Amino acid sequence: MSLEAVQTAIGQVSLTLIVIAVVVALLEGLLYLFLVKLLKTRHAVPLMLVAPAVLGLAILIGYPNNPTGAVMSRERLMDVARIAEKNPTRSTPCAMMPPKRGVA
Repeated sequence: MSLEAVQTAIGQVSLTLIVIAVVVALLEGLLYLFLVKLLKTRHAVPLMLVAPAVLGLAILIGYPNNPTGAVMSRERLMDVARIAEKNPTRSTPCAMMPPKRGVA
């Protein structure tokens, strides 16, 4: 990997972490206003602590392994199936990668 690729990856991860922090801060602020100021509930703190995890789980359930929404083409899926048939002892993730030269 080149230094430029590493810098780009770090920049993307940093941006993602900043966006997550901002969303969590907004969620906590809105929950505070709603639970403490409007409802005047004494259970505000536990609910505010659990809310980011609940939101994260909801996102994970909605997009478990495909956050981009990309769809594999039929041809690519058939290629994966052919590789899996030729290599029945390999696990599924390994079957998606072409075998290394000199390795059976």
